[in-house]
Order: sequence, then C-alpha cells, then structure tokens
Amino acid sequence: MSDVSTAADVPQKKTALVRIPGEGFKPALVPAVEGFRLLGIGPTTGWGFIKRGRLEIVHVGTRCFVTVESIENLIDELRAAEATRSQKRAGLSEATTASLAARQLKTPKRRQRRMRRARQMANAPTPGAGSTP
Repeated sequence: MSDVSTAADVPQKKTALVRIPGEGFKPALVPAVEGFRLLGIGPTTGWGFIKRGRLEIVHVGTRCFVTVESIENLIDELRAAEATRSQKRAGLSEATTASLAARQLKTPKRRQRRMRRARQMANAPTPGAGSTP
C-alpha cells in the first residue's frame, strides 16, 4: 500500500450543474461561503447582501447555497453602479474640476500671508539706504 494519494482518491464536491449551450456545464448553486469567496467579499458583507435580497439563497437540508445566477446579477448591478458613479464624476464641469484640484493643492492662507510678508520685507528698501539729496 502506498502513501501517495491520487486525484481519484480525493472525494469531489457535488454541485448542481446546469448545461449551457456552447459552454458546457456550470454549477447552478454554490455553498454560500464559496459564493462570497468568488465575489471577493467577506462573510459579513455576503450575509448583508442576502439579507437585503441582492443574493438569492437556497436551503438544502441544513446547508445554505447561493445561486450562481444571483452572483452574476449582483456583479452586473455593481458594474452598472460603478459606471453611473464614474459618469457623474465625468459630468462635472471643467471649472468645478479645476476648482476642486486647486482647493486640494492650495497652500494654507496663513502660510501664504507669511510668505508674502517675507517677500515684501526682502524687497522693501532699508531705512537710510536710499539716495541722499
């Protein structure tokens, strides 16, 4: 008997499969935690999506599964929301965009006043150093 296990020795996860023409088979349901992992989100966010009805679940016995269709729909919703946000950002006028950029790069007023005073002092004539009549 060898200590090496093969792929045939490892039990495979059973999932419900749906045949898609031209694409073969894909799972219809995935365990909830696996669905969260596929989305790249943590369990708290995932269960929040389920609670708000954005992810559809199916209970089989004591196990909880997420439908792959609802995962795909959620991804489409999130992409659409991101596109809307970027369109709103792009819709800002050039003046507004320039104003926001200037505001972020602006030197604080106190510092501006100090720098202005220092320049004035450096350029101001010294008393008694002017021309004499």
